[in-house]
Amino acid sequence: KISRAHLPPSSSIMPPKKTAGGGGTTTGDANLKQKSPAEFFQDNKGIAGFENAGKSLYTTLREFIENALDAAEHIGVLPQVDVLVEEVTLTQYETMIGLDAHVRKDDTLYDDFETEKAKAKRLEK
Repeated sequence: KISRAHLPPSSSIMPPKKTAGGGGTTTGDANLKQKSPAEFFQDNKGIAGFENAGKSLYTTLREFIENALDAAEHIGVLPQVDVLVEEVTLTQYETMIGLDAHVRKDDTLYDDFETEKAKAKRLEK
C-alpha cells in the first residue's frame, strides 16, 4: 500500500499549459487537427503498408491470414486457410465485380452533326 506521503504533489507532476495571452490554461495545442482513421491512413499509406501495389497485396493477404488464424484460435479449432492468388486483366476484374463495359449499339447517334463551316464560325468567337 502506498501512502500519500510518498507521492509527489499533484502540481509537480505536470503543470498546466499557459495560453499565449498569459492568463488561463489550455488542454491542447491549437495547431493540432483531429483526423478520422481513414484520413490518417490516406495521408500515411506507408504506415499501413499500402504505398505500392506489391506491398498492398502482401499487406492485404497477411491481414486476411492473421484474421483467419485469430478467429480459429478464438473459437478453439484448428485453422484451415487456403490462399489462391491469380492475376487478372482489368476487363476480367470488371466482369467479376459486375462492371461490364457499355458498348454503343448505334454509333450514328453519337456522330457530330455540326458542319465544318458552323464549327469554324463557333471557334472564331
